[in-house]
Amino acid sequence: SPREALADGVLYLSADRSAESIFSELGLRKNMTLPQLLNFKRWGLLSARAERDKARQMVEKFGVIAASLEQPILSLSGGNQQKSVLARSFGTDAKVLLIDEPTQGVDAGARHDIYKAIRENVSHDGSCIINSSDAQELAGICDRVLVFSRGRIVRELTGDAVTEENVVSSFLTARDTKQSGSESSDQSAVGTLSNAFKSLLGGSTTWWFPLVLLAVLTLIVGAYAASESHVFLKGINIKHIFLAAAPAGLVAMAQLHVLLVRGLDVSVGSLMSVIVVAASFLIAAKASVLTIVLGVGACLLIGLVAGSINGMLVRYAKINAVITTIAMLSVLQGIALVGRPTAAGLLSRDFTGLLRIKIGFMPVSVIVLIAIAILGDIWLHRSRSGLETKALGFREEAARRNGVRVDWVHIRAYIMAGLLATLAGFFLSSEVGVGHPSVGQTYALTSIAAAVLGGAALSGGRGSFGGALFGAFFFTLMVNVISILGMSASVGIIASGVMTLIAIFLYSGLAEFDRLIRAVTRRAANKRILPAND
Repeated sequence: SPREALADGVLYLSADRSAESIFSELGLRKNMTLPQLLNFKRWGLLSARAERDKARQMVEKFGVIAASLEQPILSLSGGNQQKSVLARSFGTDAKVLLIDEPTQGVDAGARHDIYKAIRENVSHDGSCIINSSDAQELAGICDRVLVFSRGRIVRELTGDAVTEENVVSSFLTARDTKQSGSESSDQSAVGTLSNAFKSLLGGSTTWWFPLVLLAVLTLIVGAYAASESHVFLKGINIKHIFLAAAPAGLVAMAQLHVLLVRGLDVSVGSLMSVIVVAASFLIAAKASVLTIVLGVGACLLIGLVAGSINGMLVRYAKINAVITTIAMLSVLQGIALVGRPTAAGLLSRDFTGLLRIKIGFMPVSVIVLIAIAILGDIWLHRSRSGLETKALGFREEAARRNGVRVDWVHIRAYIMAGLLATLAGFFLSSEVGVGHPSVGQTYALTSIAAAVLGGAALSGGRGSFGGALFGAFFFTLMVNVISILGMSASVGIIASGVMTLIAIFLYSGLAEFDRLIRAVTRRAANKRILPAND
């Protein structure tokens, strides 16, 4: 670990100065003295005078140009930032200093000062190891240069042989030299082993992997339920599962929209509750056809407004998506409770009956949901706006540079989430039949779990509407089975959490695992390729 390395006298200076070397919120003095603060301790407190004196000495020694010791380090030039980091590094008395690209992002005027500082400050019993892609830089600083190609040392230069011309010619020659048959076979073995793991475990990049996994899980759970209860396979129970899957599937697809753009919306459940309450007023019992149509339009407007507010707060106000949608959740839940403190207000039978139409035991809503999922995936993979959504989720800056209107695409995702959650609220209202103020609470986390289990990535850009719908169906099936078998509701909650964690591991964690396998197998091959060293 870095702490253990420092204790052993080994210090690493990263090439990514802004992210790993400087403390952008602190001034020059703190950036230079932070690793040495114990040296300035007096009676348990920090001596500001001793710290300033030490910082002033380092500024003079390394030629750092700054208006004052308290000047924010971000306001300094790249060269002065790098010199201050070098001053801090050499001040730790490390015996081995590892420097990656010492002059990256540095102006030409500061290069000479940095080279001089490195040469003069390496102690007589210490070492400085530099990684650089600049052959001239290596020739100017180093006493010994090892040239690497394809992970192997191809030439060692020392003394007068350390020249820019020799460094460049070494890797140019190595690039054109073919590896021996034994080396090729070793590398081939590395690739074969890595590809085997990747094929077995690479669910994050294989679109059908989540669907196959869900199909297997559904068969296992269904077979177990059928063996334990004769009620499970009856038509009335199958119909109930399909009807309950409608709101769950729609809200899962709503959640997928924001996951694709690397967002999250935990307010969808409360929005469903608001729609159920609003429908109890706007689409009440004995309402006329015109009233029902106007009520549906008013509810869709509620979803549109809620989604727009979420999107604009996240995009323009730069508020974290989780914080924004938690606040919206609270507002919507409060509105639902104001409208109906307790469950009351019957909905129109014509409206609820329309949403519960079935052919045999198969509700028409299932066919509608499947059609929406198919159209959603066609839009996502075959249309310009769908591909722009995926591009934004994968690399926002790259999408921006290719002409994507990233602000609009981001906000549109939250708007679509609000509209789909509204449709989910309609189907939920047909299930409960009355204005219930908290009936949608459980759908927020379930929608995330279903979308992730269906292949969506929390990092954005990946997922499918078909997978989200299948994930929602699986969770609905689990709830049904738990109820039929007389298990505690807590079992369902625990199972949902466990399945979500498994899905995240399968679709995200295995990418890291694959990289680990590649590194281990490559190292094993290199041990056979490289000659033994003293």
